[in-house]
Amino acid sequence: MNSGIIVTCLVLGVLALASCSNSGSGGGGGGVGPDGKRKANSKAEALAMLPAAYRQAFEKWQDLPVKSCDSREIIGLPKHESLSEAGIDGAALLKFNNSSAAFTDGASRLAVLTDYDTFSGTGTSQHNESISINGQEQSVSTETRREGSRCAVYIFDQLVFETHIAARFIVGAHWVSGKTAATSVSQLPKVVPLGASGVGEVQQFDGTYELIAEAFEPAEDAFPLLAQKLGISQEQAKKLFSLGSRRVAPAVRVSSDSKSIWSSRNQGTLLAKAEFLKTTFDGQERSLLLEVRLDLPELSFGEAHNTADNGTLKILVNAKIAKKDTGFVYTAQAVELQGPAAHNKDEALQCVKDRALIYIGARTRSTVNVEPTTAAVLGPCETLFPKVELASYESGLMKSLMAKIFAGIVPSQQVQYAGWDQVLAKLALEILASGKSIRTELDPESKTRIVGQVANHLEVLKDELTRTRNLEASKDTVLQMGLGWAFSGQQVNAAHIAQILQAVDNSVVPFKVSSERLLHALESEPNGHEALLRFAQQIDATYKAEGLKALAVAEELNYSSFSHDVFNRVIQEQIPVERLREWSSQLAAIKTEISKFSKIGSLKGELVEISIKALKSGEATQQDLNVLYTAIDNSIEPFSESAKTLLSEVRSAYSTQREAIEFARSLTPEYKQLALAIRANSAAVDFESWGKSFFTTILQKRPTLELVRALNATWVGAVGFTQREKARTAGEFGSMNDYYRKKLVERAAEEVWDNADFTSTLTDKFLAGLTETSSPVGI
Repeated sequence: MNSGIIVTCLVLGVLALASCSNSGSGGGGGGVGPDGKRKANSKAEALAMLPAAYRQAFEKWQDLPVKSCDSREIIGLPKHESLSEAGIDGAALLKFNNSSAAFTDGASRLAVLTDYDTFSGTGTSQHNESISINGQEQSVSTETRREGSRCAVYIFDQLVFETHIAARFIVGAHWVSGKTAATSVSQLPKVVPLGASGVGEVQQFDGTYELIAEAFEPAEDAFPLLAQKLGISQEQAKKLFSLGSRRVAPAVRVSSDSKSIWSSRNQGTLLAKAEFLKTTFDGQERSLLLEVRLDLPELSFGEAHNTADNGTLKILVNAKIAKKDTGFVYTAQAVELQGPAAHNKDEALQCVKDRALIYIGARTRSTVNVEPTTAAVLGPCETLFPKVELASYESGLMKSLMAKIFAGIVPSQQVQYAGWDQVLAKLALEILASGKSIRTELDPESKTRIVGQVANHLEVLKDELTRTRNLEASKDTVLQMGLGWAFSGQQVNAAHIAQILQAVDNSVVPFKVSSERLLHALESEPNGHEALLRFAQQIDATYKAEGLKALAVAEELNYSSFSHDVFNRVIQEQIPVERLREWSSQLAAIKTEISKFSKIGSLKGELVEISIKALKSGEATQQDLNVLYTAIDNSIEPFSESAKTLLSEVRSAYSTQREAIEFARSLTPEYKQLALAIRANSAAVDFESWGKSFFTTILQKRPTLELVRALNATWVGAVGFTQREKARTAGEFGSMNDYYRKKLVERAAEEVWDNADFTSTLTDKFLAGLTETSSPVGI
């Protein structure tokens, strides 16, 4: 779609179907703007001013799934073909398909839309006309403005409608009855019994998941269904829809086995009764009936959502499996679409419980790694109910699993907790806050080491926190430190915990960030950092006062680096009080100098940063910096952008910008006034970008006063020339005239003409040559 193009109604010979103008009488209501066009004061008034046939066409357009953001199409006229590309209105599409992103004709064809592509860039189209209705002239003014895929409609200059028109929608899953049977090949599957549960796991089971993915692979067969549903041609459907490349990842279980448990491709396995699996995967040709739950996407466009898709698609797949050579071949014999299935929290919770207990019961009693991972337990179950993790906490299921998950695990820095450390931490902190016993709630029979260590550290820390005065705001950081000790298997006695909290309680006000950094360091090394603890403990009122004094001056100067590099690292760097005094003195001196200049207040933070860096490196003295302050104060008005660029260049390398600094310091009132006039005059003749570029680089390019005087004469002449040309060509079709005029002004700026050049034979010769050699076509 073309960007930024404005189209007006042009009467071109036999194509003129209505008399076009920017005025006309027409229906009542509205006012007239400065441009002479009628304007509405409200949405209701705008629609009332629109002729009835156009209003009806606009109402119909709003409900069309396939449409363009075009000022003519919205009122039922042929659209501007060169400007307006058709797309799909997401909200209208969902309304059309009963709030569903799944298109089906019953039980034989299915296409699921999972995503969409947006238009890029911007575009504007306008339509203005006057028409005669029953002998009365009535005006029409419509406009559409597109930003990406957002389409805003204006009628009589009043916003009346907004929507989102996507460039195309993505078909993420597709199925059609009678399609060629899907087939896949994988390695020989391996059936592994899982403990005493009677359940087995088929490993190297990717062949079946690949079979399901292939069965629902988006294909060309989706386009006839979408075309039929939307009443468009198949060719148009191919432009408005594309086939997704991501494979579906459904939840799957054996339909005919009561012990079968939901699984998914992410784990690459299948859980069911062990004896059943051994028979099914013995290498002979067998049939396997699978229940598949295909997750449906969540799509929203403004207030429109695919609320009908609040669940999954339930599908039965009858697969034939047999050993062939060194692999297994899987073939889909039949696929039955059974329709939508609502998300089921109870079914999902049972899924989590079954998967967790079966894998816990089957794992080797490793003291190094926790098995299974939280992702392996929750993943397939989230298809059944997306918020199953939250429900597992709320129902108490997660709490009931802790003793089983961590049984036999010896906490250490080498243990891989597979996400269960986060679960235990969340539960332990909630129990601690409630005042209950962590051991009683999570491990009443003392089957784990980790729960006891978590309880020991958190309960001692909670008790010690009651003895502090300043650590309430840092309580979470303190408790996280205790969790870190427990999970890494470190024993920290109560006396050392008291020492840590006493030291940090002393330093946390006012040095909160630095104190919490110390807590983070102690989390991984609780018996180290003795020097930092002593430093924190010894911080006295004088030290705090000096730190706050320096911080206050830095904040007044907007010098954020002081907080980041100094104040928030006093403990880590063990900064002596004398250094804080030096900072106060240096910042106060810079503040005194900067305060002498009235115009640089908004840039003082950057100026202080430059000053500190230059003084520290020896690139500049305070006298040099005063010259810089003078230069910025002198140039910030009117050259704010260029002055900011200069500061950025000075910050990178002060010594290379001395010439630019001196130029900025020496700018005269005449120079500034001429520059302002040049910017204004260039904008007046449609060369605003030229004037902006001139203004924003003036301290970098540093044109002389003589050149600025000459440029001013050029643009004064350009204004006079433009005014004369517009008066001479008034009422004529203007694109050629504008083209030649702009080319001449462009040449004049390059060659720095004076005022007289615009009325001399030089102008005539240039225009004559341009007419012979140039063509405005396409401009």
